[in-house]
Amino acid sequence: MNTESIFERLVEISKKTVAPEREEELPRLKRRDQRSPRARARNAAHRRALARGIPKQTKYSPKIVWPSRGRRGGPQPPPGASVLDRIVRAMEPGHWYARSDLGHLAELAESEIAGVRLFSHDYLTRRRNPEWQRWEAPPKERQPYWLYTLTLAGRSRQCELSAR
Repeated sequence: MNTESIFERLVEISKKTVAPEREEELPRLKRRDQRSPRARARNAAHRRALARGIPKQTKYSPKIVWPSRGRRGGPQPPPGASVLDRIVRAMEPGHWYARSDLGHLAELAESEIAGVRLFSHDYLTRRRNPEWQRWEAPPKERQPYWLYTLTLAGRSRQCELSAR
């Protein structure tokens, strides 16, 4: 009877791979995506993991490009996935929010909230903050100048999004 240490047996068990599942065939990456720094780093990590015997690692895949509505419409996300829809879904009717609060509510990155056209579909309206004072506190601690709330169109859009 051949005796092994427990450690050697555990190493042997951990190196065994599960029967490889059929991976989804991803479309072949374009040349610019293969050479990007993110792709090179991700694929290098993939090769290192395979060399160590770790069975499943993900390769780099480029970011999602939404399908286009038409020639001039440009790429559009599906309903509910746009940044404005995420903001509308997170707001409560009748409450007033600062722009930074909208970003935190909808869990947006700083760049996402900066690029939002808040009035593009008439879902939101804004007013001046009555509590805003110019020299009340340091700039980071001041009350916001503008406050935002849902309009009737925003409330109906919120109902549409919650029904899905």
